[in-house]
Amino acid sequence: GDVPVSILEDVISTVLSVLSVLLPIVVGIVLVLMGIWIILWLSRRSKRYERPG
Repeated sequence: GDVPVSILEDVISTVLSVLSVLLPIVVGIVLVLMGIWIILWLSRRSKRYERPG
């Protein structure tokens, strides 16, 4: 029969539904972390320029 095919389709649909929920969250976390890293990097850079030595 087509039992393996239906199981595979169930697995694929489950994975896709999970990804559709998790992907935006993961992308958002990555963007936030990158933004924080850039802000910290810029603030450190500007502080170095303000106080040489």
